[in-house]
Amino acid sequence: MALSILKYSQVNTKARALFSKLLTQSDYGELLGKSSVREVAAYLKKHAGYGAFLSEINENTIHRAELEQELKASLYVDFIKLNRFLGGAAKELLKAAFLRFEVEDLKMLFRIVYTGEGNEILKNSLIFLKTYSKLNFEKLSASKDISGVIEALRGSEYYKVLSPFLNVSNRQSLFDIEVSLDLHYFMKILMLKEKLLSGADRKSVIKTF
Repeated sequence: MALSILKYSQVNTKARALFSKLLTQSDYGELLGKSSVREVAAYLKKHAGYGAFLSEINENTIHRAELEQELKASLYVDFIKLNRFLGGAAKELLKAAFLRFEVEDLKMLFRIVYTGEGNEILKNSLIFLKTYSKLNFEKLSASKDISGVIEALRGSEYYKVLSPFLNVSNRQSLFDIEVSLDLHYFMKILMLKEKLLSGADRKSVIKTF
């Protein structure tokens, strides 16, 4: 019990430290006044929450997709910091919650093949699919259309969700695919919440989501 309390004390301390470095309403006001990616990058580079992570970038030449890639990577670093202190139900739920970023990358990949904007900068911005996901990024990124992406997901939890779109005779709806992925993600979280949590923990997760 003492060890459990110590570990949760550590993760709470780490979470509070991360929370204290989030952008404030004032920061967002400043960012809204910026007129270029360079100005946004320069501002974030000086911010306590992102300064260390963005210290190596050149704000004068960075592309929007490259900046997004760096920001996504910073989220994964924060996830690792919290995950190392957790175990059991809390660890399993955090891992599931983090899959949100995998879903967002999948949605972006579907948009890329739907619009035909399959350039390398956009594909390199899919940092969670490319670096941290168990899905086959090479097969996914080589897909030329929506059906190809769905087939590349065969064997994963997403294939069952998206396979009905393979049988659509007319052009598949990107909106319906994105909604299906979102619903799958949130239903997974809600089911895990019922399975893993109780009392105040369950109420907190319900409120969050």
